[in-house]
Amino acid sequence: MKELAVETRLSGRMSPQSPALLSSPSLRMVVIAVASSVLIACATLRSRAADFVKQGRYADAVALYDQILAESPEDQEVKTLRAAAQQNAIVTSISAIRKHREAKEDPAAIDELAVLVSRLDKWKYKLEGALRDSVDSEIAAAKKYLDQQFEDSLATGALIAEELISKNVKLLNYAAFSEWKAEKVKKFNDIGVARCNTLGKRAFTTTPYTAYMVEAYCAHWGAHLAFLPPLPHAHAALNITGEINGATPAESEQLKQAIRAAFEKSVWYWPNAPHAAAGVLSGNASINWNAHPVTLSKDWIEQVPYTAYETYQEAYTESEPYSDSEPYTTYSNGVPRTEYRTVTKYRTVTKYRDKQRKVTRYRSVPRVFQYQASQEDYNYGNRVAVRLQLVTGGAEMTHELNRAEMISGYRHNVTFAAADVYPSSPTFPAREAWARRHNDAFVVELANKMSTAYFDQYCQLAKYNGEEASRCAYIARDKAPQAAFTALQELLGPEVAYLGALLSAPSK
Repeated sequence: MKELAVETRLSGRMSPQSPALLSSPSLRMVVIAVASSVLIACATLRSRAADFVKQGRYADAVALYDQILAESPEDQEVKTLRAAAQQNAIVTSISAIRKHREAKEDPAAIDELAVLVSRLDKWKYKLEGALRDSVDSEIAAAKKYLDQQFEDSLATGALIAEELISKNVKLLNYAAFSEWKAEKVKKFNDIGVARCNTLGKRAFTTTPYTAYMVEAYCAHWGAHLAFLPPLPHAHAALNITGEINGATPAESEQLKQAIRAAFEKSVWYWPNAPHAAAGVLSGNASINWNAHPVTLSKDWIEQVPYTAYETYQEAYTESEPYSDSEPYTTYSNGVPRTEYRTVTKYRTVTKYRDKQRKVTRYRSVPRVFQYQASQEDYNYGNRVAVRLQLVTGGAEMTHELNRAEMISGYRHNVTFAAADVYPSSPTFPAREAWARRHNDAFVVELANKMSTAYFDQYCQLAKYNGEEASRCAYIARDKAPQAAFTALQELLGPEVAYLGALLSAPSK
């Protein structure tokens, strides 16, 4: 009966002509086979779900019941089993939460509650009666615990309170926590803005890097300092002189523009800085061509014929005697009687005999095809170097790239298909295109080197004051040495631990 029910559901999904189609025996067999496979799959899932229930893995059982209902949404038995598994899962979670809470294991209770509310949301489960009261009770206990944790964190710093909320976001996204979460977010944001206002009252005329560190902190809370002093290390532009010998003026200018673009993305650039950095570009670009005759060879296989003899079966016929019986009639006192006698007969049979014949066969013989060609060699050369004066009064930063490559090709008009040899006319990249590929790599390396140069210049002190530490952390952030972080504690206190994750150099 179940098979017929599944078959009926499947047939109902077909076109309006389904009743007529189902009269076809072959199609009916297909439908029955599909229905049987669905029943087998469902039976397997039911069995696995029942095993999960026995093991107390109620949430896993619910997942399997969901798979069955996806195929058979009207299966009332499965709906009942699913509801029972959901309730058992909820009861089990509540029991685990309560045990953790009574054992003063509040973090574990919070984690288990987060799992529970996530399931309630996923299942769209409507809590009623004792279950609703139990969950409400545990939510109230969680809020009480988190209230104390939040206040302790907030006393240390707004960033630390924000981290507490972020760590418990899965739990706090549950509807029952929405007002609580909104209240706490507003509270630590207000504290963060207030701290920003307090820090912003300082005079930063002699500590511009500290100003930008405070600005980064304020920006996290959506606030900003009224005035930001220029940074001593920054430059408003990069003026580059010099040329690449052997390159066109357009090529040299293109490379200069790429270097300027990399500079403007670096920590050394600030559009409102009072001065510009200087740079000198130098280098050589070259290409040399020569050609000379060469003898090339290509291996190939020749199929050489030879005569061989092979044995085959030849058919022939011959007459072959055999014995047979035939009836004849005799008479005794005038009464006929049928008797049999043996006679010799002949039949034609086909027989086979061995014969030999000549055949032509082929054997593979390795050959070498040699031919004359002209080898053309293009020798490319590209050396570029740049010297940048990034640190006013300091040492220049230099970067150089030297590349050389020979690309060869063969030119000839020879055709020999057996060796896959055909006329060849090689093509070579234009010198400008070849050099640009290496110049692009040069600029990428230069950008990394500019970042490293800042770190090397300002993050190598044995001991830092607050301004020096802010200058280092401006780019290094979480890479700044511990000594710099220690010095920043005077400015940010315990919140300095979140500097790498939450602060960055201000956007330009």
